[in-house]
Amino acid sequence: MLLGSTVRWSGFSPLTDAAWMTLEGVATNGRVGSAVVGLGDVDCDGTADLAVSGEQLDGQQNHAGVVGVWLGIAGGTQRMTNASATIEGGIGDEFFGSSLATGDLDGDGEGDLVVGADGYGSLNGRVYVFLGSF
Repeated sequence: MLLGSTVRWSGFSPLTDAAWMTLEGVATNGRVGSAVVGLGDVDCDGTADLAVSGEQLDGQQNHAGVVGVWLGIAGGTQRMTNASATIEGGIGDEFFGSSLATGDLDGDGEGDLVVGADGYGSLNGRVYVFLGSF
């Protein structure tokens, strides 16, 4: 994600100067964009899908964290409230979404989403695995 309207590259770049899409947070200190991962095409509609976290957004508790999933990415300015689906952390200061990863962990051919929560349990941390299709 490129935040801001333009970026200047030095040297050769196959990318354009203007961001095609920006994703903005909706709450002060929510840390939207703390983790971002491409999901491939999890809903099989022919367009790429995306997961973005706000590890300090207030989910079910203060700073529980939220992960937004976009099924089909639209250009322009997006907000966490535009997500196709959200997954909320359930424990205060858990920082659900501090890291994100994908893969086919159970071998069924569907993409799975891995969400880190590095604040869980007095900073002991926890990892959640959501089996696809999500």
